[in-house]
Amino acid sequence: GAELFTLFDMLMSILGEYLTAGSLVNTDAGDAIIVDVLEFLLLNLKYKQTHFRDRCLQDLESCCAASNNFFRMTETAEEAVTKVLEGYQLRENRLKAKSMLRKKSRELISLYSSDAVYAAQLTHMFVFAPICDSIEQDLFGRAWEENFTQNEVAKSIVRTIDDFFGDIEVFLLNDFIAKKCADALVSATCVFYVRCLLLKARQQKDWRHKKKTAFVDSQRA
Repeated sequence: GAELFTLFDMLMSILGEYLTAGSLVNTDAGDAIIVDVLEFLLLNLKYKQTHFRDRCLQDLESCCAASNNFFRMTETAEEAVTKVLEGYQLRENRLKAKSMLRKKSRELISLYSSDAVYAAQLTHMFVFAPICDSIEQDLFGRAWEENFTQNEVAKSIVRTIDDFFGDIEVFLLNDFIAKKCADALVSATCVFYVRCLLLKARQQKDWRHKKKTAFVDSQRA
């Protein structure tokens, strides 16, 4: 994020040198160039974020790193645009254009903010991958029904998620985003549990016709 807006600042610096060299500062032509360039940069930043965000989200650590970057970019983007608009002081006849740029800036900041939450919440996929591999077969199986009668499997799921979330809390730099991540893990846990129950039911597609249940003893289950 810092590198991205360093490039942004460099481009605006080059623009400033061009306007000064051409005596275009505080002229209609100069204001038009500033508006066009800034709008172009904001649209490009939004396009790149929208189309290439997911390349950053490859595993749990990269999701957390991307979330931190996107969150920082919300602050950096606002500072960069404010610096340009206050530095050039667009003329009165450009107030509408200035308002448009502020709006596009807010849209970009909103995108970075929502993507920061999205990246953090996507960690649930990497949390549940090992849970699916190691626990899914045990949940609602025969051993679960006959031996694991004290919620051992459910407790194992909770412990595993708790271990992962301990790491996530260390990786994420923002408490609000960490809370959003925790909310996603809670929802994902409910989905996982219900999905496993449905899969168990589907293992015997015609159990209704045979007047059997998917469990050895449905009342005990």
